[in-house]
Amino acid sequence: MQPPGVLSEQLAVVVVGDDLLVSAVRSARSGSRLDELLSEQRRCLQERLQERRHSTGARFLCWSLADAVVRELGYAQVVLNEWVEELDDAITTRPISDHAQHLHDLRTVLEKVVRATAPLVQALEDGAGQPAATPAHLWQSLRGELAAVNSEILSLQTRVASLQQYFRQAVEERHSRVLYVLTLVTALFVPLQFLTGVWGMNFRVMPELEWEYGYEMFWCCELLIALLVFIFFRASGLLQLS
Repeated sequence: MQPPGVLSEQLAVVVVGDDLLVSAVRSARSGSRLDELLSEQRRCLQERLQERRHSTGARFLCWSLADAVVRELGYAQVVLNEWVEELDDAITTRPISDHAQHLHDLRTVLEKVVRATAPLVQALEDGAGQPAATPAHLWQSLRGELAAVNSEILSLQTRVASLQQYFRQAVEERHSRVLYVLTLVTALFVPLQFLTGVWGMNFRVMPELEWEYGYEMFWCCELLIALLVFIFFRASGLLQLS
């Protein structure tokens, strides 16, 4: 599961008079989505707005392009939201090491989207590039839509940051539990290793070696000490594996 990538494209629009709109597209690939949007909006203007062409044709086309860009941003926001939902479910169910890279990639994608939309957000907030003859309610509605999309993307950034923190805490908790179990096992076997080391020494005079039931006594001592250590851990509250 890999987060979606982002291909940033730039669109510059200049309205000259009532009937001329100059547009420039900058993209990293040929046949970009902005080229498709320009073609779609030109066809729409030719088919549906013939009667308004001489009065508001170029101005309305400018608004149509901005509206199409905002709708594309809305679609991107929906896709990113789905990825965040899937990643959230996966991390809360069973976090794995790959999720760290996925979260980093997703956060990078969201930062790119925010940077790419910043000029359009600023232009609409300042009123720059909005032809005066275009109905004001169209631009006002567009500003509202863009503000909603931008707010959702910013909330996704906050959510991804929270997921990163949750993932780090989950990993740290897992490591702590592993170290805790290893520490308990080590503490449990230290007395046993001590007895094994003592009775494993090669001295000539060791009375225990001559005992008839020395081997059985060794295991009885081992089990008794292990049981006493276990009871001590349990009574002192150190044994908490749940």
